[in-house]
Amino acid sequence: NSRVGGKSVRAFAAIFQKSPFCLLSKKAKGIETPADLAGKQIGVHSAESSIMTEVVLASQGLTFKDIVPVQTGWEPRLLINDEVDVFAGFMDHGPSYLREKGYEPAFIPAFEHGYDFYSGVCFASDRMIRRRPERIRNFLTATLRGWQEAFRSPEDTAKIIVEKYYPKGSIQSQRESLKIFQELAIMGAEDVTIGMMDKQVWQKGINILQKFGRIEKKIPSKKLFTLKLLKK
Repeated sequence: NSRVGGKSVRAFAAIFQKSPFCLLSKKAKGIETPADLAGKQIGVHSAESSIMTEVVLASQGLTFKDIVPVQTGWEPRLLINDEVDVFAGFMDHGPSYLREKGYEPAFIPAFEHGYDFYSGVCFASDRMIRRRPERIRNFLTATLRGWQEAFRSPEDTAKIIVEKYYPKGSIQSQRESLKIFQELAIMGAEDVTIGMMDKQVWQKGINILQKFGRIEKKIPSKKLFTLKLLKK
């Protein structure tokens, strides 16, 4: 959206090859596929969650007219209280949240149903990339090393997160989140370089945004990202 709007920004790494967005529900409701969403109350909370829901519905020939959209906050409290049937959430947090509340979760991963976007994207202005490449490379080195270490020692990482940064969380929940993050970052390819991007994936994202009216025009995917900093 920024690039289409004329801003000179460009991605230089994508931590996750797929988005963690999902449509979350209590397993007891029996909502297992996008086709099961018809007629359901679905909680959405942002522009991103709105288009994600729209894309997943479209994979089954459905639209927002086939559901009951409900504006919510970011925490799926309405789901706990059965005020909505489904919540536009995240695979890394939503299922463990429901388990902590005593409910078995079910979720539909958005990336399996047409919502094909990178996530955790790092970007900077073209000017910064051109004039301060070393600063960005230093940032990348620290960031990617951090993720690599986190994936290598998930138990230790989970403990650090809870002890230092999120005391109200649980180690088990953080460990489960890290497992999801690792799957999204490498998608089964053990030798993948975290952060890599591909023009075809970016083009898919552009096509989705244009098809669903989020941008007025398509632009070449090569204008959206660069790999030169990551490769170095």
